[in-house]
Amino acid sequence: MRYPILLLMLACSFAVKAVEFSSISRQQPVTLVQQAEFGAYMDISLKLNAEQASTKTLYLRLRFIIGNDTLHDNLTVTGAYDGVVKQLLMREGERITAQILLNNAEVEEVGGLEGSFRAVHNSTLRVGPDLGQSSFIGNVWLREQNPLFRVKFEDAGPRDVQIIFHLEGNYEYDVLHFKVKVISPEQGILFLSRTATVTDDAELQQRSRTLRLTLEGVNFSYPGSYYLQVMHTMLPDRVNGVQKVEYAVVQQ
Repeated sequence: MRYPILLLMLACSFAVKAVEFSSISRQQPVTLVQQAEFGAYMDISLKLNAEQASTKTLYLRLRFIIGNDTLHDNLTVTGAYDGVVKQLLMREGERITAQILLNNAEVEEVGGLEGSFRAVHNSTLRVGPDLGQSSFIGNVWLREQNPLFRVKFEDAGPRDVQIIFHLEGNYEYDVLHFKVKVISPEQGILFLSRTATVTDDAELQQRSRTLRLTLEGVNFSYPGSYYLQVMHTMLPDRVNGVQKVEYAVVQQ
Protein backbone atom coordinates (compact mmCIF):
# COMPACT_ATOMS: atom_id res chain seq x y z
CA MET A 1 0.00 0.00 0.00
CA ARG A 2 2.96 2.35 0.29
CA TYR A 3 3.18 3.07 -3.44
CA PRO A 4 -0.44 4.20 -4.00
CA ILE A 5 -0.17 6.44 -0.94
CA LEU A 6 3.11 7.89 -2.22
CA LEU A 7 1.58 8.55 -5.64
CA LEU A 8 -1.39 10.27 -4.01
CA MET A 9 0.92 12.48 -1.95
CA LEU A 10 2.93 13.40 -5.05
CA ALA A 11 -0.26 14.25 -6.96
CA CYS A 12 -1.44 16.49 -4.12
CA SER A 13 1.91 18.24 -3.97
CA PHE A 14 1.60 19.19 -7.65
CA ALA A 15 -2.00 20.32 -7.23
CA VAL A 16 -1.40 22.57 -4.21
CA LYS A 17 1.01 25.50 -3.98
CA ALA A 18 1.43 27.38 -0.71
CA VAL A 19 3.46 30.33 0.63
CA GLU A 20 3.89 30.89 4.38
CA PHE A 21 4.40 34.41 5.75
CA SER A 22 4.67 36.21 9.09
CA SER A 23 4.35 39.85 7.99
CA ILE A 24 2.66 41.92 5.34
CA SER A 25 3.40 45.39 3.97
CA ARG A 26 2.13 48.03 1.60
CA GLN A 27 5.12 47.83 -0.75
CA GLN A 28 6.33 44.20 -0.73
CA PRO A 29 3.50 41.81 -1.58
CA VAL A 30 3.19 38.22 -0.44
CA THR A 31 3.38 36.46 -3.80
CA LEU A 32 2.13 33.07 -4.93
CA VAL A 33 2.69 31.70 -8.45
CA GLN A 34 0.89 28.67 -9.89
CA GLN A 35 0.39 27.29 -13.38
CA ALA A 36 -2.71 25.48 -14.62
CA GLU A 37 -1.72 22.14 -16.10
CA PHE A 38 -5.25 21.75 -17.51
CA GLY A 39 -8.36 23.88 -17.89
CA ALA A 40 -9.96 24.13 -14.47
CA TYR A 41 -11.13 26.41 -11.72
CA MET A 42 -8.42 27.34 -9.25
CA ASP A 43 -9.11 28.21 -5.62
CA ILE A 44 -6.93 30.89 -4.05
CA SER A 45 -7.17 30.48 -0.27
CA LEU A 46 -5.89 32.46 2.69
CA LYS A 47 -5.35 31.29 6.25
CA LEU A 48 -4.36 34.17 8.49
CA ASN A 49 -4.07 34.62 12.25
CA ALA A 50 -3.52 38.24 13.33
CA GLU A 51 -4.30 37.81 17.03
CA GLN A 52 -0.68 38.58 18.01
CA ALA A 53 -0.32 41.50 15.58
CA SER A 54 -0.25 45.10 16.73
CA THR A 55 -3.10 45.88 14.34
CA LYS A 56 -5.97 43.45 14.82
CA THR A 57 -7.95 44.64 11.80
CA LEU A 58 -6.14 44.28 8.47
CA TYR A 59 -7.34 45.83 5.24
CA LEU A 60 -5.87 43.74 2.47
CA ARG A 61 -5.54 44.39 -1.25
CA LEU A 62 -5.56 41.20 -3.34
CA ARG A 63 -4.06 41.19 -6.82
CA PHE A 64 -4.43 38.40 -9.40
CA ILE A 65 -2.30 38.58 -12.56
CA ILE A 66 -3.08 36.18 -15.42
CA GLY A 67 -1.34 37.02 -18.69
CA ASN A 68 -2.28 40.62 -19.55
CA ASP A 69 -5.18 40.68 -17.08
CA THR A 70 -4.86 42.13 -13.58
CA LEU A 71 -7.77 41.80 -11.15
CA HIS A 72 -8.09 43.47 -7.74
CA ASP A 73 -10.19 42.53 -4.71
CA ASN A 74 -10.35 43.89 -1.18
CA LEU A 75 -10.58 41.89 2.03
CA THR A 76 -10.94 42.92 5.67
CA VAL A 77 -9.58 40.52 8.30
CA THR A 78 -10.26 41.05 11.99
CA GLY A 79 -8.42 38.57 14.20
CA ALA A 80 -8.38 35.56 11.93
CA TYR A 81 -9.50 34.33 8.51
CA ASP A 82 -9.56 30.93 6.83
CA GLY A 83 -11.24 30.49 3.47
CA VAL A 84 -11.21 30.86 -0.31
CA VAL A 85 -10.64 34.47 -1.37
CA LYS A 86 -11.02 33.93 -5.13
CA GLN A 87 -12.08 31.25 -7.61
CA LEU A 88 -10.71 31.74 -11.11
CA LEU A 89 -11.31 29.85 -14.33
CA MET A 90 -7.89 29.04 -15.79
CA ARG A 91 -7.10 27.95 -19.31
CA GLU A 92 -4.61 25.12 -19.78
CA GLY A 93 -1.05 26.40 -19.44
CA GLU A 94 -1.98 29.79 -17.97
CA ARG A 95 0.04 31.05 -15.02
CA ILE A 96 -1.45 33.03 -12.17
CA THR A 97 0.46 35.37 -9.89
CA ALA A 98 -1.58 36.05 -6.75
CA GLN A 99 -0.45 38.77 -4.34
CA ILE A 100 -1.51 40.22 -1.01
CA LEU A 101 -0.70 43.80 0.01
CA LEU A 102 -1.47 45.71 3.18
CA ASN A 103 -3.99 48.50 2.62
CA ASN A 104 -4.19 50.00 6.13
CA ALA A 105 -3.90 53.77 6.11
CA GLU A 106 -0.61 55.14 7.53
CA VAL A 107 0.69 51.65 8.35
CA GLU A 108 3.59 50.43 6.25
CA GLU A 109 3.98 46.90 7.66
CA VAL A 110 2.35 44.56 10.14
CA GLY A 111 4.22 41.65 11.71
CA GLY A 112 3.40 38.93 14.20
CA LEU A 113 1.22 37.07 11.72
CA GLU A 114 0.69 33.41 11.01
CA GLY A 115 -0.26 33.26 7.35
CA SER A 116 -0.58 30.76 4.53
CA PHE A 117 -1.47 31.71 0.95
CA ARG A 118 -2.52 28.71 -1.15
CA ALA A 119 -3.55 27.79 -4.70
CA VAL A 120 -5.24 24.50 -5.55
CA HIS A 121 -7.18 23.13 -8.53
CA ASN A 122 -10.84 22.73 -7.57
CA SER A 123 -11.90 19.15 -8.36
CA THR A 124 -15.61 19.83 -7.73
CA LEU A 125 -16.05 22.64 -10.28
CA ARG A 126 -16.02 20.97 -13.67
CA VAL A 127 -15.21 22.89 -16.84
CA GLY A 128 -17.46 21.61 -19.61
CA PRO A 129 -17.46 22.43 -23.33
CA ASP A 130 -20.24 25.01 -22.79
CA LEU A 131 -18.94 28.04 -20.92
CA GLY A 132 -22.06 30.13 -21.48
CA GLN A 133 -23.33 30.26 -17.92
CA SER A 134 -24.93 33.50 -16.82
CA SER A 135 -23.66 33.45 -13.20
CA PHE A 136 -19.89 33.78 -12.96
CA ILE A 137 -17.93 31.90 -10.31
CA GLY A 138 -15.59 34.26 -8.49
CA ASN A 139 -17.48 37.20 -10.06
CA VAL A 140 -15.11 37.07 -13.04
CA TRP A 141 -16.51 37.19 -16.59
CA LEU A 142 -14.09 35.39 -18.92
CA ARG A 143 -14.28 36.28 -22.62
CA GLU A 144 -15.33 32.75 -23.63
CA GLN A 145 -18.33 32.88 -21.30
CA ASN A 146 -21.17 34.17 -23.49
CA PRO A 147 -24.57 33.75 -21.78
CA LEU A 148 -27.24 32.55 -24.20
CA PHE A 149 -30.95 33.13 -23.53
CA ARG A 150 -34.06 31.89 -25.36
CA VAL A 151 -37.02 34.25 -25.09
CA LYS A 152 -40.29 32.81 -26.39
CA PHE A 153 -43.53 34.71 -27.05
CA GLU A 154 -46.78 32.93 -27.81
CA ASP A 155 -48.61 35.97 -29.16
CA ALA A 156 -47.98 39.33 -30.74
CA GLY A 157 -47.77 42.51 -28.71
CA PRO A 158 -45.65 45.61 -27.97
CA ARG A 159 -42.78 44.83 -25.57
CA ASP A 160 -39.08 45.41 -24.98
CA VAL A 161 -36.30 43.22 -23.62
CA GLN A 162 -33.68 44.46 -21.19
CA ILE A 163 -30.24 43.00 -20.52
CA ILE A 164 -29.45 43.17 -16.79
CA PHE A 165 -25.95 43.16 -15.28
CA HIS A 166 -25.37 42.57 -11.57
CA LEU A 167 -22.06 44.11 -10.46
CA GLU A 168 -20.35 43.91 -7.07
CA GLY A 169 -17.93 46.25 -5.39
CA ASN A 170 -14.76 45.04 -7.13
CA TYR A 171 -15.86 46.20 -10.59
CA GLU A 172 -13.13 48.70 -11.50
CA TYR A 173 -14.45 50.52 -14.58
CA ASP A 174 -16.88 53.39 -15.05
CA VAL A 175 -18.43 51.75 -18.14
CA LEU A 176 -19.21 48.25 -19.41
CA HIS A 177 -18.80 47.55 -23.14
CA PHE A 178 -20.70 44.56 -24.50
CA LYS A 179 -22.26 43.08 -27.63
CA VAL A 180 -25.52 41.17 -28.04
CA LYS A 181 -26.13 38.73 -30.88
CA VAL A 182 -29.88 38.50 -31.52
CA ILE A 183 -31.57 35.85 -33.65
CA SER A 184 -35.06 37.10 -34.40
CA PRO A 185 -37.85 35.23 -36.21
CA GLU A 186 -38.67 38.44 -38.11
CA GLN A 187 -35.39 40.39 -38.42
CA GLY A 188 -32.90 37.53 -38.71
CA ILE A 189 -29.45 37.91 -37.10
CA LEU A 190 -28.54 41.23 -35.48
CA PHE A 191 -25.32 42.33 -33.75
CA LEU A 192 -25.77 45.15 -31.28
CA SER A 193 -22.76 46.91 -29.69
CA ARG A 194 -23.64 48.76 -26.52
CA THR A 195 -22.00 50.65 -23.63
CA ALA A 196 -23.49 50.78 -20.15
CA THR A 197 -22.52 53.63 -17.83
CA VAL A 198 -21.61 52.27 -14.40
CA THR A 199 -20.97 55.61 -12.72
CA ASP A 200 -20.49 59.25 -13.65
CA ASP A 201 -18.69 60.05 -10.39
CA ALA A 202 -15.07 61.16 -10.49
CA GLU A 203 -14.23 58.49 -7.91
CA LEU A 204 -15.39 54.87 -8.18
CA GLN A 205 -17.29 53.67 -5.15
CA GLN A 206 -17.02 50.08 -4.01
CA ARG A 207 -20.64 49.04 -3.93
CA SER A 208 -22.94 46.60 -5.65
CA ARG A 209 -25.13 47.90 -8.43
CA THR A 210 -27.54 46.69 -11.12
CA LEU A 211 -27.50 47.96 -14.72
CA ARG A 212 -30.53 47.63 -17.03
CA LEU A 213 -30.28 48.37 -20.76
CA THR A 214 -33.16 48.12 -23.21
CA LEU A 215 -32.26 46.44 -26.51
CA GLU A 216 -33.30 49.22 -28.86
CA GLY A 217 -33.39 48.33 -32.53
CA VAL A 218 -34.97 44.91 -32.05
CA ASN A 219 -38.68 44.36 -32.70
CA PHE A 220 -39.91 41.89 -30.10
CA SER A 221 -43.59 42.30 -31.00
CA TYR A 222 -43.75 39.16 -33.16
CA PRO A 223 -44.52 35.71 -31.67
CA GLY A 224 -41.81 33.05 -31.74
CA SER A 225 -38.42 32.33 -30.21
CA TYR A 226 -35.70 34.95 -29.92
CA TYR A 227 -32.12 34.02 -28.97
CA LEU A 228 -29.89 36.50 -27.14
CA GLN A 229 -26.15 35.89 -26.71
CA VAL A 230 -24.27 38.41 -24.57
CA MET A 231 -20.51 38.98 -24.98
CA HIS A 232 -18.32 41.49 -23.16
CA THR A 233 -16.05 43.59 -25.39
CA MET A 234 -13.82 45.01 -22.68
CA LEU A 235 -10.06 45.12 -23.28
CA PRO A 236 -9.08 42.46 -20.69
CA ASP A 237 -10.10 38.84 -21.20
CA ARG A 238 -11.34 38.72 -17.60
CA VAL A 239 -13.69 41.38 -16.24
CA ASN A 240 -13.76 41.35 -12.45
CA GLY A 241 -16.81 42.18 -10.36
CA VAL A 242 -19.59 40.82 -12.61
CA GLN A 243 -21.85 38.48 -10.68
CA LYS A 244 -24.55 37.67 -13.20
CA VAL A 245 -26.12 38.53 -16.56
CA GLU A 246 -29.85 38.05 -17.17
CA TYR A 247 -32.76 39.49 -19.16
CA ALA A 248 -36.24 40.84 -18.45
CA VAL A 249 -39.28 41.40 -20.66
CA VAL A 250 -40.88 44.85 -20.26
CA GLN A 251 -44.36 45.51 -21.57
CA GLN A 252 -44.79 48.79 -23.42
